[in-house]
Amino acid sequence: ARPRARPSLGGADDYRQQNAAPASRPDGVVQVEVLARISQRTLKTKVWKPAVCVIKGHRELLVFRNASDWAQYRAASVHGGGDLVQALKQVAPLLKLHVLLGATHSTDAIKTKDYKSFGPLHKFTLSDGENVLGMFAARGSAGLFELRNAINQSITNARGGGQRRSSPGGAVGRYAA
Repeated sequence: ARPRARPSLGGADDYRQQNAAPASRPDGVVQVEVLARISQRTLKTKVWKPAVCVIKGHRELLVFRNASDWAQYRAASVHGGGDLVQALKQVAPLLKLHVLLGATHSTDAIKTKDYKSFGPLHKFTLSDGENVLGMFAARGSAGLFELRNAINQSITNARGGGQRRSSPGGAVGRYAA
């Protein structure tokens, strides 16, 4: 007889059970399981929802409800040709937040806060000027630091700081900026 699967309790209990270790892949994609507040409702009601955050390419932040949605998104025909309109209709519900990170985006420092339903969480905020786009939190700080660093690197890339530029007639060697 197989042991019965424990029913999902949802929310905080599901998050306590999952592994929040970061999953960087060799293709440059950063994937981290976190808690997120990414909708106007969750930001206003201060409700944390489990999410999978993905930094793809040099500037794309994608947020999904779970790893299964991310896998479906990757496998969608929108990436391999075919009817683009139908493919977009299939992947649109999977994607909870899509941000093309730019020079106006910023993150604040990671802080720790004690929550009644989750206990102590590490958290940071992603903003576009004065507008809060989302808040991200995790029990362990390693995955959250990786996510924040990847977001900040994408912002730096958008500002043109991703590669060193040299100008003719400038300083050379150790004096070059």
